[in-house]
Amino acid sequence: MSSYTPLYRSIWNDVKFTQYTPEQQLIFIHLISNSSCQLSGIYQIAPKQIASYTNIKINKVVDSLKEFDSETLLYDSAAGVIFIKNHFKHNLNKVGNPKTMIHSLIKNSKLSCLLPMKRLLNLNVN
Repeated sequence: MSSYTPLYRSIWNDVKFTQYTPEQQLIFIHLISNSSCQLSGIYQIAPKQIASYTNIKINKVVDSLKEFDSETLLYDSAAGVIFIKNHFKHNLNKVGNPKTMIHSLIKNSKLSCLLPMKRLLNLNVN
């Protein structure tokens, strides 16, 4: 992935984003802009890493990840995998057909923690 990730100014006017606590806002900005973030919005990250970069205590990071609504992101704490649902929407110019990419990535993933995401997207989970 490139070393540059755009952060659109419109995020500050997003209704959901403005309802987050300052800590949740910082965590979310970190999640969409850190060096581990993939175009798909699906990647592994540990609360300890988030805490290190944001200077927010680990227990607050864990609590904040649980508090995000499932329309925004999913976090599997056992595997340390995050899925930022609309991340690809803001990167359309980089990915071609985002739905095809997401479906393919999840369907072909060996991470068992993505099983709920596969069901969410109505993919065959055999």
